[in-house]
Amino acid sequence: LGMSGNGVIEEVVAVGSYIPSTATAQERDSSAVLDSIGSEQMARFGDSSAASALKRVAGVAVAGGQFAIIRGMAGRYISSTLNGSLMPSTDPMRRDVPLDLFPSSVLGGIDIQKSFTPDLPGDSTGGAIRMTTKGMPEFTGGKASVKLGMNSRTTFSDVNSYEGDDGPREQPSYADSFTDGGYNVPTFITTDERIKLTQSFDHQYGVQQVQAKPDRGFAVSYGHVAEGNDATHGVYGAFSYGDEWTARHDAQVNDLSEVGTYERTKRNIDLAGYFYYGIENED
Repeated sequence: LGMSGNGVIEEVVAVGSYIPSTATAQERDSSAVLDSIGSEQMARFGDSSAASALKRVAGVAVAGGQFAIIRGMAGRYISSTLNGSLMPSTDPMRRDVPLDLFPSSVLGGIDIQKSFTPDLPGDSTGGAIRMTTKGMPEFTGGKASVKLGMNSRTTFSDVNSYEGDDGPREQPSYADSFTDGGYNVPTFITTDERIKLTQSFDHQYGVQQVQAKPDRGFAVSYGHVAEGNDATHGVYGAFSYGDEWTARHDAQVNDLSEVGTYERTKRNIDLAGYFYYGIENED
C-alpha cells in the first residue's frame, strides 16, 4: 500500500484463496474423525440410497442393507440427522434409522463422524451420520433410471399374503373419534363402549396365496439454473418409486417351545419426492 503526497492511494493489492466446499475439504478441515461422501461421488458410483453409499466407507458396515454399524457399534450408539434434525426410526423394534429410505437423488452429501464432539447428541458415542439434502443445482440437466429384477426362487411363485392388506388396517372412524385421534384415551370405558370399539376394527386375519411380482421401480431427477441480471435462480426436483418382494420359503424352527416349518413374505414399497427452489444474489 502506497500513498502519494496528496493523500491519494496509488495501489491496493488484495490476496485471497478459494477453498471449494467439497467432501475432501470437509474431511481436511474437520476437528473430528470424519468421512464425507458428496453427491458427485454417489452419482459416480451409482448409489441408489444412503445405505448403499455407506458400504464404501472404511469402518462402516451396513446390516440388512438398512442399518449402519460404525466401528462395531450399532443401534443406540449411533444418531442419524437430516439437515441437522434427528430422524426417528420407522422400525418399532429398533432405535436406529433405516438408511435405505433416503434416495441418493435427494441427498447433497453424507458426513460420517466416528468420534464424539460436544455439538452431537449424547447418544452418538459410536458415531453420527449427518445427511443433507440437495441445494442449488450447479448445471441444467436431468437423470432417469428404471429398475427391474427377479430371482428364480421367489418371482412368479406363490407366497403368503394377508387378506386385509388393502384398506382394512386403517383406523376406523369410531376409534379415531372415541380416542380423539389417539391423543386422549378415556380413563373409564363402559362395557358397551368396549364392545363397540372392538367391533369397529376389521377382523381379517386369514392368509391367502398370491403371486410374487418382479421387483420394479424408477427414478427421475431434473435441475435447472437460470442466470439473471441481478440473481441466479435454481430449481431441482426428484421423484422415485420402488416395489420389491422378498420371501423365506420352507424355513425351519426347532426350539423348546415349538418345532416345525414356517414361511414369511415381505413387500416393500418406497416412494420419495423432493423439490427445491432457490435464489442467489450478491447478498
